[in-house]
Amino acid sequence: MIDDDTFLASVTLTAREWRAVLELSKAYGDFEPLAMRDRVGPVAIEKLMEMGLVEKGRTADRFDRKTFPTGYRLAERGWKVMKRGRRPG
Repeated sequence: MIDDDTFLASVTLTAREWRAVLELSKAYGDFEPLAMRDRVGPVAIEKLMEMGLVEKGRTADRFDRKTFPTGYRLAERGWKVMKRGRRPG
């Protein structure tokens, strides 16, 4: 995986990836199930995880863990991309 500075300076997100980043930013650090995020699916999540923008973990306490055992949130690199925008500056 490339370092954060190189990633931020060179990688442009697709519209689908950017929409997923925006939706996941609404989790504010909690692991939330995909069902809470509008129009974000497993394909986009997998791609964002490969890029290091999203991390996966145990769903936050406020959700039914039997129904939604796995949640997602922005990783540190994902928050940096949020500040940068969809395309390199």
